[in-house]
Amino acid sequence: MQQARFQYRYNARTKGSHWVAAILLIGSTGSGGLCWSQALPAVSWQLADERITLNEPVILKLSVENTTRDSVVLNLGDDFEGRFLITIITPQGTVLHRPPRGTGNRIAVLGRVQIEPGAVYIRNYTIDEWHGFDSPGKYGIGVTPQIPVTVGDRSDTLSAETYQTITIGAADETALRRRCEELLAIAFKTHTVVNVDTIEKADQALHALSSVRDPIVIPYLARAVISPTLIVQDRAAVALTRFSTPEAITALLGT
Repeated sequence: MQQARFQYRYNARTKGSHWVAAILLIGSTGSGGLCWSQALPAVSWQLADERITLNEPVILKLSVENTTRDSVVLNLGDDFEGRFLITIITPQGTVLHRPPRGTGNRIAVLGRVQIEPGAVYIRNYTIDEWHGFDSPGKYGIGVTPQIPVTVGDRSDTLSAETYQTITIGAADETALRRRCEELLAIAFKTHTVVNVDTIEKADQALHALSSVRDPIVIPYLARAVISPTLIVQDRAAVALTRFSTPEAITALLGT
């Protein structure tokens, strides 16, 4: 498998507070020494919504705050998705374990993230990429990460688990169109401001938009596929290939 090395650096503090799911407790360096629990970044998980309608993407936000005095480097795996075991509990009570997503033979981005002291790294994960939420009801979502982390010259693993629930209601065309428009607006911010932050957010928004299985999404993907931002174009084009409607084919032929 080919890999493209990709590294981000974060320097600005993100405003707001985050619920801390867990911090590894490794022990103390001795009397008066710094405890490892104070020397690892704080990790939190939060669902973007506790209630959505059928076919809206299920989005889970990862936040990692560097509360240490050293630079922190995370290794989130291929395409930033290779370090997570996802567990889904269906409305019927069935427990499904989804392994880390593989990349097959395609080129993968190495999910290496550097976080400066005081900064917060945030990434949205579209859980539909691990599981298709194809019926209404209450679902449980568990995440078991194993994220290699380097703090200064020290190495360890972040394993802050989370379990959360989301209720998916009946299909609502108006709500789904509104969500598609919101995601497309995030992707299109790269048309006016192009930097690491807007490109990364656009990529994450297209992950979510591409997970929508309802044909309602086609006109939004058709607009995305002619975006001047290549990563937006590419993800939209791949998503359009799942549909065989004349509108989807026309959008693809026009690229």
